[in-house]
Amino acid sequence: MNLRLLIIGEAERKRVAEVAAFSSRPANIYHPGPKAKVPGDQPEHVVQFGEFRTVFSWTKVKTGLFRHLSISVGDRTSLPNPVMVAEIAQLFGFTGGYVTGGYDKWQVEVDPKLAVVIIAQRISDVVVSMDSWPPNPS
Repeated sequence: MNLRLLIIGEAERKRVAEVAAFSSRPANIYHPGPKAKVPGDQPEHVVQFGEFRTVFSWTKVKTGLFRHLSISVGDRTSLPNPVMVAEIAQLFGFTGGYVTGGYDKWQVEVDPKLAVVIIAQRISDVVVSMDSWPPNPS
C-alpha cells in the first residue's frame, strides 16, 4: 500500500480559484451531450495536487445546476482517501458533507476500475436571471 500525501499550498489554492471561476462562467458550464467538450479533456477544468488529479465543472442537467468534481490517483491502483476527498471538495466550494440522499447533499460515486471518486452537489434548480449570476450556493 502506498501512502500518499495531499499538500495544499498557495499555488494549489490559486489554481483552484482559477478553475472555480472559469467553471462558473455561463459560457463554460458543462451541458452533457454528444457534442459537448468533456471537462476532463480541457486543462481549464483540471487541478493537480501531486499524484491527485481533479476535474471540476458546473454541470447543467434537467434536474438543476450542480458542482461536479472527480478525483483520481494517477496510477489507478487505489482510490483517494475520503478525508482527502472532503478537503479537496471544500476548496471547490462544496458545502456540508456527504449525506446519503437528497439533491442538496453530496452525491458520491466510486469507480474502482478507473480509480476515481465523483462528487456532485446541487447548486440551484434554475438560474432565473443573469443579474444574479452566479447563483447563491447555499
